[in-house]
Amino acid sequence: MIRMERRLKLWLVVLALLALAPGCRSTGTAFNPPGGSYPGSHYGNVNPSLSSFSFDAVGVGYAQNLDVSQPHYTGTYTESDTCSGIATVTVTSNADGLAVYSVTPTGAGTCRITITGGDRKSATVSVTVTITNATVQ
Repeated sequence: MIRMERRLKLWLVVLALLALAPGCRSTGTAFNPPGGSYPGSHYGNVNPSLSSFSFDAVGVGYAQNLDVSQPHYTGTYTESDTCSGIATVTVTSNADGLAVYSVTPTGAGTCRITITGGDRKSATVSVTVTITNATVQ
């Protein structure tokens, strides 16, 4: 009889736990943090300060900065581009989840800069360099 009472108590405990299980909810902080990330991500989207550059002249004097950040990210970014002969992209700082790149126009054309951060999330920035030939009289 005692053995049967123990089994009954054990089953009651199991049933009580099962009844509570559907009501258990995550706070969302581990799987859906602020910053627009998907489940399983720890970081939001990579945020460049500009979505595109448009240059009408070439040279160091026309260089512009591209600032990059990502919510909750404290690492460094990687940069890749298709800008050979059109623009040079040089990192000026890259630490603690913040980066600054200098974009210098070098020739006519269009290209893309891709910055990758935490969770392999990336953002693409387009670059257009248009040079008009002018004659001086």
